[in-house]
Amino acid sequence: RNSVMLQRALQVEHFKSQDLPEQVDLYRVGPAHGGQGSVVSFWPSKSAAESYQEGFRIESIHKYQAPLDSVVPSRSGAGELWANVNEIRQVD
Repeated sequence: RNSVMLQRALQVEHFKSQDLPEQVDLYRVGPAHGGQGSVVSFWPSKSAAESYQEGFRIESIHKYQAPLDSVVPSRSGAGELWANVNEIRQVD
């Protein structure tokens, strides 16, 4: 229960609203992969992913969508979002 409340508080802080979306767009430099239950980081916008991409010279940015309940925002200054790879779907 406490973890659900913390996740909700982080989501409200990240989206700066109590009115949260049902689906969230996620961007990743390189593909999102991992084993069963792997949690990986994503960027909240394509421009943030492009900025990261420039520093690491990785050519691909992939767009995903995930249900809001699957996303946990970090409090890092970079604004990363964390999601389980089994709960996302690739859009392009």
